Amino acid sequence: MESNIAQIDYQKWNRTILKSQIIISIIIFVTEVVDNILLYVTRSQGYGPDTIQWKLIRYLILPTVIDLLLILVSDFVIRKSNNDKLQRIVLILNMVLICTNIAFTHYQFAITLVMYCIPIIISIVYEKI
Repeated sequence: MESNIAQIDYQKWNRTILKSQIIISIIIFVTEVVDNILLYVTRSQGYGPDTIQWKLIRYLILPTVIDLLLILVSDFVIRKSNNDKLQRIVLILNMVLICTNIAFTHYQFAITLVMYCIPIIISIVYEKI
């Protein structure tokens, strides 16, 4: 069993986790765009011409910028650092921060707290940290 753990290709997993961060961020962005359009068209939950700028900043622009910065940090660490342990820690921490960003943005929906399962499940691969 231990010989299989020693043969884990962490570089492959690092790229996979970075790709998953990008995919999750794109899905979040597209969902927010569609959600904001629907809420604006139906004038639901206080959306209207006078509040749309604040809603777009809070629910679309700010979370997207934060996710993009986290992805850039992950990519920078993967490309520039030779320290495998640092790479693993930064990737998992950034995944947790992406989930925190979503949970904080949509704090009124308790289901967003389930997103913390994603980095927990991924971190199983990195049990040697």
